[in-house]
Amino acid sequence: MRKPTSALAISVVTALSAPLAAQENNIAVSPVAQTLIDEERIHTPQAAWSLTSAGDGCSVQREFMLDGNHITFVMKRLQPGMPFEYALVGGGFDPEEELQAGFVPGTGLASFSRIGTASAGSRDGVFFAGPAFPRVDGHYADELSLSTATHYFVVQDGDDHAVVLRTGAVRMAIDALKQCADEQLAALGVRPRGPSEGGQPLRLLNAMEIGTMISRPYSRMARIRKVSGEMPIRVVVDGSGTMVDCQAGDGLIPRALREEVCTIMREQGEYEIAVDGDGQTVAGVFFTNIIFSSLGMTPGADGRVYRERD
Repeated sequence: MRKPTSALAISVVTALSAPLAAQENNIAVSPVAQTLIDEERIHTPQAAWSLTSAGDGCSVQREFMLDGNHITFVMKRLQPGMPFEYALVGGGFDPEEELQAGFVPGTGLASFSRIGTASAGSRDGVFFAGPAFPRVDGHYADELSLSTATHYFVVQDGDDHAVVLRTGAVRMAIDALKQCADEQLAALGVRPRGPSEGGQPLRLLNAMEIGTMISRPYSRMARIRKVSGEMPIRVVVDGSGTMVDCQAGDGLIPRALREEVCTIMREQGEYEIAVDGDGQTVAGVFFTNIIFSSLGMTPGADGRVYRERD
């Protein structure tokens, strides 16, 4: 669905999707990065991953060192299937320049142009959002299988600068984020449903009207500053029909817009309450992906201390 607002457009995708935050996928490791790998000039981990749970998602963080250079690497996620927010603090990258990043081995690196500033203490860095593994020939990568075989996380730019982190397999880190998200939903009263349990999931009934309402604050903000990108949303509505939680999973979208979207979802959303296999209303969760663009973008089908948020 696309809702034009003068020269602007907004799309609301009301199914769980994996937004395409990267402009280009399956990029090869640069010669500079490959040389770092071949010569073992790699930042090595100083401790295990640490997990943090916050209202807008769960994050895992790890510290890396090479010749006295300290890098903090964070992966944050609101829900499985959604993109990660990556933060790299101390790597010497410029938030004004496009980056290419990804796990190796994997399905190649992805190119990121939406980049925010990050910090940890006095150290500066960048953060950006995208999948763990880019799609291949239009098909989603098998994240869980690929994450058992990773050795490195590579970040490179167009100025012959690269950083390589020896992450090892990241399957346990991704699993920890999933368990954390499950625990957050359980605390909100959402019980996991098996495929044979029946019932009816939570549904948003007036997605088209919500899209029109969201386009208004987006239009106001886009006049002031360039705002584009894809924002995953997680909404929880209890058995009485009250929205008890709304979280926006992309810190690259200004906080004021994220908060206004959730206010609209809370005050104007019309929901069909989730029902369990016995026909009783229960707390339910659904996911929506909102695509903000001033260029008429076509909708896709589809850590603690690191962000300086608007």
